[in-house]
Amino acid sequence: MKSPYEVSFFSKNGKDWDYNLHFTAQSGDEEEFYELDTKLEGDDDLFDELLSAAWDTLETPATDV
Repeated sequence: MKSPYEVSFFSKNGKDWDYNLHFTAQSGDEEEFYELDTKLEGDDDLFDELLSAAWDTLETPATDV
């Protein structure tokens, strides 16, 4: 990929997830952008893998000991 992208995941109920795809800095190749968007829409395994990776990056909340 020529241009860096960012994916933001969101859910209204915590079960059904959707995403927003956008360039991280300045706009890049729109054709490449739409190709990636189409891939995310059509490949459930890729979507689930990215969503899981996003969850894994969240910090675990501190608990009182």
